[in-house]
Amino acid sequence: MLRKFAGLFSRSRMLSSVNSGGDTISVVESGDYGTKELRYNGIVYSRFRKGNVYTGSYWDYFLPVAYAFDSPRILVIGLGGGTVQYQIGKLLGKSAEVSTVEIDQKVIDLWRRFFPKSSSRVFNADGAEFIKHRTSEYDIVILDAYKNLEIPAVFMESGFISDAYRSLPQKGVLAVNFAQSVVRAREMEDYIARLRSFFTVGVVRTSRTSDNVILVCLRGISKSEFMGSISRNMVRTKDTRRLLDAYRAWAGRD
Repeated sequence: MLRKFAGLFSRSRMLSSVNSGGDTISVVESGDYGTKELRYNGIVYSRFRKGNVYTGSYWDYFLPVAYAFDSPRILVIGLGGGTVQYQIGKLLGKSAEVSTVEIDQKVIDLWRRFFPKSSSRVFNADGAEFIKHRTSEYDIVILDAYKNLEIPAVFMESGFISDAYRSLPQKGVLAVNFAQSVVRAREMEDYIARLRSFFTVGVVRTSRTSDNVILVCLRGISKSEFMGSISRNMVRTKDTRRLLDAYRAWAGRD
């Protein structure tokens, strides 16, 4: 969980703090590293680095998925400070159509006040309910919804997985941020087993200082087709090379 708490150890100042149902949501700016973070009960849910679209942490590892399609329609469940939405908007521009669903209006309000904006449409709704009414509407669904350090139980259930599968066309991708740990190893195995009832599933490791992995769930796309698309479409830079290397490491495993 190092990435979740890393922001707590640098010199910082509080920009805003609100209470939401007994939970504390705050916006913190750090002068040491030029970062701005949204924190939920002290846990970092979003991070921006001044002058750099990349964060150096798990959020970056969603980006290769966006390059699997030429003009992707993307749904992100969970807003935080809008890190992933901002990254996709900066890197893909108008070629990507991004929608976000966020259950907490106070999170949306803080995002609007303090964080860089993208062209994402933001809906104040329960993500699990929202996706039930979508059929073949998105090419990519990104799940980055947490309550403290846990994915809300509804997103772990077969009902949500089935709804996410149905929201994709014949070829689509579900990508999930999963914060793994020794005590949650069995939980992750069970979750992957449920995902595999619908998808071909891969586990992409993120940075060495993070326990987060991205579960890449493919519908109607082979691993080689998926890797071919992102390798072809991503511009090679120092940052994208580390992301592609992580995906190639997954692709090279059975």
